Amino acid sequence: LSSYRYTGVSVESIPSAPHQTNAGSLQSNRGQSTKTSRQEDGNQLVAPIYLRGQSLGSIVIKRDPDEAPWTTEDVALLDDVSAQIGLALENARLLEETQQRARQDRIIADITARVRSSLDPETILQTAVRELGTALGTDRAFVRLGGARQDEQEK
Repeated sequence: LSSYRYTGVSVESIPSAPHQTNAGSLQSNRGQSTKTSRQEDGNQLVAPIYLRGQSLGSIVIKRDPDEAPWTTEDVALLDDVSAQIGLALENARLLEETQQRARQDRIIADITARVRSSLDPETILQTAVRELGTALGTDRAFVRLGGARQDEQEK
């Protein structure tokens, strides 16, 4: 997953978060998720992002030192948003998994339809090996009735 920074005007991708938070400490403090801290460069809120019980990272929000301190409402908002980000990431994962399974089911259905379109055993085997090779993106595939020979498995 990537890191992003909001500059007050735009959102930009960054190679790594400028203020890394120890994921282990966030994970062990899940009950008290958002932490506030005061640093030389401003007031900071840090909220972990969880996905399936695992800490993926965190949201870091900063204010200048001369601005008002974070309120309870600010902390609650950040907690809620970080929880929603975790749910959105889980939903995206589930959608991708479902789409992958649907693609696989379509490939299986297509191969099965092509294999079943013939009654000739030779054509069935040729179609099966060709379609599997194409679907799996390989230049070598074998299909054999009976046991596979050792020399074919090693090539």
